[in-house]
Amino acid sequence: MCYHYHFQRPVKEVAKILRIDPNSIIGGDEIPGVINGFNHPRLPVLVNGNIESLTWGLIPYWVKTEDMAHDLWNQTLNARWETIHEKPSFQKIKQNRCIVPCTGFFEWKQVGKTKLKHHIESAQSDFLLLAGMFDEWVNPKTGEVLKSFSIITQPANELMSEIHNTKKRMPVLIEENKLDEWFGANYQEVVVPTPECVLKATPEQSLLF
Repeated sequence: MCYHYHFQRPVKEVAKILRIDPNSIIGGDEIPGVINGFNHPRLPVLVNGNIESLTWGLIPYWVKTEDMAHDLWNQTLNARWETIHEKPSFQKIKQNRCIVPCTGFFEWKQVGKTKLKHHIESAQSDFLLLAGMFDEWVNPKTGEVLKSFSIITQPANELMSEIHNTKKRMPVLIEENKLDEWFGANYQEVVVPTPECVLKATPEQSLLF
């Protein structure tokens, strides 16, 4: 799955790749840094033609209480592509797709009783464009609107199966030249296995999480 990632370049740089006016970014040009999804941070996400700050961990629009929202939070950091159209939490996938840009993510390889951390990044670009979906939830107590997202995952390719060798999952990656298709009616055709040559994996000694 994908629970730890990093975004270590100015947001304006990815705005150019996404063909977004850098001056229209909602939330500023801060550098988010190294992120643990279980902290439910607000992160730059391409949604509705602009880059906005959304909370990681999707809360569906139909959730009735704060307690129910908190119970769901850790369960919706990721959404499995194979079942996303069947799950109540992700029923707005047909309307609410987004792109989660990052400079890389982390996965752990199980070797005996030890977990070895690997840093995964693009072998071809400064950024990876992860497929996602979002939703808007209105807190019934405060009236506050929470806009949140999930990163979509699929079965790992050969490289990622070797690294993420317990669950064998990886994020769905969208090519830069396929963005219009991802946001179009035939979005399902864009979700394909990622060639190994697209990614570069580096073992890391440090324990950031």
